[in-house]
Amino acid sequence: MQSFKLAILFTLLFCVSSVMLGQPPSKQEIRKANMESFKEKHDNKFSIRWDEKAGLPKSIRGHRISDYSGTPLEIAKQFLKDEKVMFGILYSSTRGKCLMAEIV
Repeated sequence: MQSFKLAILFTLLFCVSSVMLGQPPSKQEIRKANMESFKEKHDNKFSIRWDEKAGLPKSIRGHRISDYSGTPLEIAKQFLKDEKVMFGILYSSTRGKCLMAEIV
């Protein structure tokens, strides 16, 4: 939960600073800011390759994250839900279904 709060705070600070400079942040800039927050949250033990054209992570490599438990599918779903901003995923609040979508 604390890492989620840190990611939100980092994103808000990034957005406020960009607005103060007269230019709103792009979706890609917000995702990259979340990527940096993710790396810091996990002590820079992850290597993330960024797809500039898609504006999304191309690959993520690193150590095991022990914050999750359950089946591999449950762990993957929770990880993607926790890192939805970085991956450009929007979750439906009514059904809990995952929808690929542009965010912000």
